[in-house]
Amino acid sequence: MANDVMIYNTTAITPTITNTTLAAASCAQAATLDFGTPRAANFLVRASAQWTANPTAGTTLDVYIGWSSASNAGQPGGVGSAAATTIATTVLANLEFVGSLVLNAVTTYQTMDIGVVMPKLQYGTFVWYNGASISMGSATTLAISCTPIVDQVQ
Repeated sequence: MANDVMIYNTTAITPTITNTTLAAASCAQAATLDFGTPRAANFLVRASAQWTANPTAGTTLDVYIGWSSASNAGQPGGVGSAAATTIATTVLANLEFVGSLVLNAVTTYQTMDIGVVMPKLQYGTFVWYNGASISMGSATTLAISCTPIVDQVQ
């Protein structure tokens, strides 16, 4: 019989994202997200995006995360704590790569589990790189969710 390792939060958490125009080959960030304490050892990250025009099939929306011990200070170089519409692409070198949403040439929602993160610290700030062939319009919808993975011991 399997036993669950108890954690306090088993529901998905989502960062605040400002949906606005983001040029191709540019970065933006979400507000810093509190992963809680205590927290799960691993979280499944899901990205979902809907474009106002068809992106080129096979292009990607790349997602990264930076870890900090405080909600409003200590983020990796170039990353802040509030949602921002654009930030320098040079910050990507300071972040952990989470995964890519590989795009189809459609304007309907595209959703994919893109990776698993193991929180290094209590707070994380998601950054995404628009690798699509087109800008993300102001009506583009982007969402990221983190679902705790509940460990089992037997």
